[in-house]
Amino acid sequence: CLPFEPKDFPFLTESLFEIPDLLQYDATTYKTKPESKKSFQVSEVRFVIEGNRSIESHQKTLNRIRTISEAVNFSRYLVDEPGNSITPDTLAENAKKLSKDGIKVSLLNKPNLSKMGGIQAVSKGSVNPPQLIILELNPGKSRPVLLVGKAVTFAEAPR
Repeated sequence: CLPFEPKDFPFLTESLFEIPDLLQYDATTYKTKPESKKSFQVSEVRFVIEGNRSIESHQKTLNRIRTISEAVNFSRYLVDEPGNSITPDTLAENAKKLSKDGIKVSLLNKPNLSKMGGIQAVSKGSVNPPQLIILELNPGKSRPVLLVGKAVTFAEAPR
């Protein structure tokens, strides 16, 4: 048994809630011989809650963790797809879906990127025009959450 401090319990509890969802991701789409069954499949998870607290008292945390796990697994899917499948346009379409979750989504397409030489230079080798996707969580709030990332999709132009 590992020695954990009481201050570690919230993190450990959240991690235990995340694990079953994160284990459900299956990256076998492009395998030559996909396994007929995942090597690990979660069919049921039970938590024992001490004291007089009910599962409903943890529902907000469970919902937040489920949302995070679904987002992580969807990100894994996007990363696993080849460049000819996830083009700048399809990545932008997927980003637009985030607006229903309270995220402000702004898209800059080729005409709006004329002063961004690096993006223009990379996109010249592709048949797909570039997109710059800006995601804002809590737009307009005094302390927004900022996540910065980069995604370059590239499928070589046919010769």
